[in-house]
Amino acid sequence: MEDTYKAAPGADFNVVLVRQPRLEIPEHTHTFFEILYILSGTSAQSVNGNPETFCEGDFCILPPSSRHLQTSFPEGVAVKIMVRPSAFTDICTGLLKGQDMLSRFLLDSIYNENSEQYLVFRTGQDPEIRGQVLDMFQEMFSLDVYTDRIVTGMLMTLLTKLSRNWPAAVESVPVRNVDHEILTYLQENYSTITLEELARHLHYTVPYCSRYVKKLFGCTFSQLLNQIRFQKAHLFLKNSSLTVNQISKMLGYENPENFMRAFKKIHKMTPSQYRELYHGKAGGNQPS
Repeated sequence: MEDTYKAAPGADFNVVLVRQPRLEIPEHTHTFFEILYILSGTSAQSVNGNPETFCEGDFCILPPSSRHLQTSFPEGVAVKIMVRPSAFTDICTGLLKGQDMLSRFLLDSIYNENSEQYLVFRTGQDPEIRGQVLDMFQEMFSLDVYTDRIVTGMLMTLLTKLSRNWPAAVESVPVRNVDHEILTYLQENYSTITLEELARHLHYTVPYCSRYVKKLFGCTFSQLLNQIRFQKAHLFLKNSSLTVNQISKMLGYENPENFMRAFKKIHKMTPSQYRELYHGKAGGNQPS
């Protein structure tokens, strides 16, 4: 269902809002986060095989790997918010640094492809929350060079207020504190961290720590660390004037050539070409 994003107005944006269809929707997954907010009515759905009924004021936050379907939504009105993972890793990074349930959920969902967690905030008829969602939806009609930045900022404010004012979220699978601890530690020490250091921090042996990371995240420690480092690289290349050599040192690469080779292997272009491509797209994001 990635086409849902591509077919929506503002398909190049980090955050896109559309009206949720009332028809039946077969089981599917996405490459983006989906947030469903019910304005009125009742939506019968299934998430990872668990039957769910969402009512007025409910926020359901589904990670990219989540399997979900909609069986019925008669006479209801809902807004679907589609969010690229890069919105959290490159822009709304503050949401990943908290110790609350939402921060742990987002970190686990981004780095654990097998995560089956999802969150539900039940806000009832709270007028402030409802107004914020409608303001975001209204902003989508502008579709100018500022829309994506405005809507992304509004989303960060909305999610932060949900965490602060509605902490009694319902989650399908308990968030594992060790997952969050590992990801937080890597986020804070990505330039110097080693497997041995992580093992000492967790009070594990190195072999056990290596196996544990592979079991939790489906990849090796080095692969997980590279994910985080390259997400930081994207952020620096897009939003700073740092040179490629400076960025490589900040990421922990002693030799900039190693960073450039690794980057090109993944993206099929050099860091400088990636920066030029991004700024070219950002400058041409006006409707014709």
